[in-house]
Amino acid sequence: MSTQPNYTSQDHEIWSILTARLAPAMEKTNKEFKEGMKELQLPENRVPLAHEVNKALAPLTGWSYELTYAMVTNEDFLISLADKKFLASPNIRGMEELAFCKLPDIFHDIYGHAGMLANKEFSDFLEGLGQLAVQFKGNPFAITAISNIYWYTAEVGLVYEEGKLHYYGGSIISSLSEIDTVYNEKTALLAYNVEEVMETSYDSYNVNLAYFFVNDLAELNVSLTEISALLESKYSLDKIRKTRDVKVESFGRGYEDLEEALNHIPEHTWKFKPSNAEWSIQEVIVHLADMEANACVRFLKALAEPGGTIMPLDQDAWTENLFYDD
Repeated sequence: MSTQPNYTSQDHEIWSILTARLAPAMEKTNKEFKEGMKELQLPENRVPLAHEVNKALAPLTGWSYELTYAMVTNEDFLISLADKKFLASPNIRGMEELAFCKLPDIFHDIYGHAGMLANKEFSDFLEGLGQLAVQFKGNPFAITAISNIYWYTAEVGLVYEEGKLHYYGGSIISSLSEIDTVYNEKTALLAYNVEEVMETSYDSYNVNLAYFFVNDLAELNVSLTEISALLESKYSLDKIRKTRDVKVESFGRGYEDLEEALNHIPEHTWKFKPSNAEWSIQEVIVHLADMEANACVRFLKALAEPGGTIMPLDQDAWTENLFYDD
């Protein structure tokens, strides 16, 4: 466990500013979060020490914070939940990130999550996710699916109370920008559906464009059974390998399937366009060949330069400037 840093006066000021700015928005948090924060009595004018929080938290649910300066993988973070440990960053954001902080910090981890960790029903759900992560350790597909569940519940989860939408997710609670996005009329609000959530990726570096809600937090613990079943049936390595083999075999037949299809289309119709805005059959065929070559280059780049930028292309410009219809 990492030791907590000696916070500066500016660090404490940042904590104080954030708690003051977010105080009015706390009315829209769920009742369990409010009750948890009342029990914990976190300081408003300084950064709390982890052992102080743990002293109040552990008797309530058995959970505790463990500080780490290292970057933690999703798998390691999720597995820690099985031991009722919440891995937290000791660092605190700068003044330029008051509205939204891209990386986890002590404010997000404690102010955003402690209230719900003090709730037994919800913390039991997190423990259940952690146990599934232990069971599927080493399976990146399953870990990603579990991470998606964690994100759309613990980080950006919503719940209805008396017909009104409240938030319990730590990323929303600790971010003014995220709060504004939740209540934007353009934001997609979706009913919690286990399979859909497991397949919905997220970008932790930006505010969300979609959120999932439950009608009652009890839905989450009930859903653990379905999550487990789907991980076994859909995300096991054997299932993934079989699905991959079928797709590889189908892809390998692509040339023959296309050739067979073209044999049934008169060649004199290949350049016909239903309208000026649509492509001819010939343009589609040339496009497929060029895109396959591009995909190969992109795949090799991703392998050789992990994390690098994959450049987009303008398919209409390729069609016009490379004379696909000639």
